[in-house]
Amino acid sequence: MEKNYKKSISKSNAFILFLVISVLLLFTVIITSCKSSKKTPTAPSESQLTIKGNFTGGSNARGFSASDFLAFLFGGERLYALDPLQVAKVAIFEGYNGYRIVDVVNGGFSIDAQAGKPTGMIFIGATGNFLGYLSLGSGMESIPLNMAADGVNTIDLQTLSSTLGIVDPGHNPIGSEIPMTSDDIIAYAFGSGAYASVIKSPDIDGDGIVDITTGYFFRYYFSYGVMAGNFGANLTPALLNPITINNYRLGIKINDPGKNFPASIMINGPAGSGLEGVQNDSCCRFPSPDGSMCGYYSPYISIPPIPPAGAYVVTYGSKTLTFNVPDQTNVIKYMAIPVPSVVLNNNGTINKITWAYKLSDGSASVDPKALVDTIGIQISALTITGATGIGVQSYSVYDLPGSTTENTPSNQSITWSMVTNVTMDYTDVFGDNIGVMWSKP
Repeated sequence: MEKNYKKSISKSNAFILFLVISVLLLFTVIITSCKSSKKTPTAPSESQLTIKGNFTGGSNARGFSASDFLAFLFGGERLYALDPLQVAKVAIFEGYNGYRIVDVVNGGFSIDAQAGKPTGMIFIGATGNFLGYLSLGSGMESIPLNMAADGVNTIDLQTLSSTLGIVDPGHNPIGSEIPMTSDDIIAYAFGSGAYASVIKSPDIDGDGIVDITTGYFFRYYFSYGVMAGNFGANLTPALLNPITINNYRLGIKINDPGKNFPASIMINGPAGSGLEGVQNDSCCRFPSPDGSMCGYYSPYISIPPIPPAGAYVVTYGSKTLTFNVPDQTNVIKYMAIPVPSVVLNNNGTINKITWAYKLSDGSASVDPKALVDTIGIQISALTITGATGIGVQSYSVYDLPGSTTENTPSNQSITWSMVTNVTMDYTDVFGDNIGVMWSKP
């Protein structure tokens, strides 16, 4: 809560105040160097991009004013840069599976991150306590390294300043090292809601210690089934108005250093979520070098088709995990919708499928790098077997790079007139899974 301080200041006090301000301004020109102590990341090794910054002399915090300074001098809250003596470690969440932690040395840090992955950054105290998270403004609570320009291998955030746990960079890389359109920024900011909520609350098990400092990593994400439109008699479908979400599923990924994964977990979502006192539908061990990761999934929920905001409490063995889900009401508005176009062979079979990404109202194109990590295609078709039998023919391919915009099926015998639907299934850069179905009469 903001505090107001109304105290008169004598001339002598004003002179003392002038001296103190002068000294602080002098400190702002001091530059310190640091060396990082990198821990082994949980994510696979890829090309690296270095992020660095420092805390010394960060008196130009968001909202910092003369009244803020007076409040500090006369017993108020300190509303400017994180104290270098308090920040012991800097950690990043890279992509949706990995993390890294480095020590702060001489008031600064340097940390290597995976290029091509969204990267959330948090700041940790000596006891493992959470001090704050990096914000780039406009709702962007992570660094979109997936949008970094070619040739960028270092991002210097310069002097970091903070207001009540929200940490601002002295240099914001958006627009320079990371060029993004306004549409990309809006879509990224909204799409990162679930990812950002973990960055803002990294003590999921509520023991007062940032989870990753003890080897645990708890992450939730959603799967959505989307009905996007139909082809009709055309080779490019028309978007429904509005595009609708049919169902959702809650997924939870857990890194447990003890590898003591229970067969089941209990999920208690908010009232009306469809997940009140629900046991997980399935458990699947994810590949990891030491087998320390496991994934749990809820059943698919169609009523409601979109999860309501609130606390989703999970009983995981002896731990109680709390995931604070932000409002998802407008999630469809900012999804990347892959709109396919079909190219036929002379005999009416499918030669290839190309696609472009649009927002759900079809009004704006979205750079797939902003939202799409990998994409797959599923084609379902009927086929005549014998005199009266009708069978099902299908083609599917998965894990294509998000930058891919066309695919030639290995099966060139799928007759377009017999196709019933085409589904574009992708995993976004934040770990959510989106299945976009296009029907065909």
